[in-house]
Amino acid sequence: MPSINITVECPVNDSFRVQQVAGMFDVPLAEKTTERFAVELPDRDEPWDIGLIVGPSGSGKSTVAAQCFEAELYRGADWPADKAVIDCFGDLPLRQVVELLTAVGFSSPPSWVKPYRVLSCGERFRCDLARALGAGGDARGASCEARGASKENTPAGGVIPPLAPRASQLAPLVVFDEYTSVVDRDVARACSAAIAKGIRRGA
Repeated sequence: MPSINITVECPVNDSFRVQQVAGMFDVPLAEKTTERFAVELPDRDEPWDIGLIVGPSGSGKSTVAAQCFEAELYRGADWPADKAVIDCFGDLPLRQVVELLTAVGFSSPPSWVKPYRVLSCGERFRCDLARALGAGGDARGASCEARGASKENTPAGGVIPPLAPRASQLAPLVVFDEYTSVVDRDVARACSAAIAKGIRRGA
């Protein structure tokens, strides 16, 4: 299990209020602040399917995710106001989109035909998870427009596997930040259970 050391810095912009805060709370000031994080990450070829970065607020979870999984970190996608969410998965076949939505616990066909903007926070969260899984580790997410059949955009066969089982090659890695920021823990737990079930059955 490799150890990763991460150092991040940002400048401190001096001002009257900054000086006041420093004096009130005994905050040492410098030209810049520095944070260092040391973490151990499992190798991709180790026997694991689901990983979790844990820690209190401000402990560097997002920084670690961005630094260690930059290419795979899902950064959101456009959801057009005039399209149903079911139409926002690019070239993926309908059956595969349904499997993705079901895998994240969003099993409501009446909601699938609605635009993303009118859904509840929990439903939006599930849609974002489905898009992330459908992108198969592509941090840009699937496009609402057809991607075409270019080899640069799709793997052999023209379909991106959503939850590919571990076989002769590594399954796609999907990294999702702020997992419990927009929903409560019960919703996040339900989504996690649904995704875990899908991964373990190789859906």
